Amino acid sequence: MQRVAEYVDGKFRELVRQSPSLVPSKVAVLVSVNIADELFKQGEEVRRREREALARIDGIVALLRREDVVG
Repeated sequence: MQRVAEYVDGKFRELVRQSPSLVPSKVAVLVSVNIADELFKQGEEVRRREREALARIDGIVALLRREDVVG
């Protein structure tokens, strides 16, 4: 939990540096939305890689079946 707090705090401080005129409540909302966006993008990337891996596995299994290595 400490690492999460440090990450959020870092994002908060970064946004305050970039936009010092923003009130803290707006910074908090923007940081929350930005972190949620990062999470969704990472989830999409994981699913994409999973699909690629499954496609490769299917290709290998098909090749092995053609070579009559597996049934």
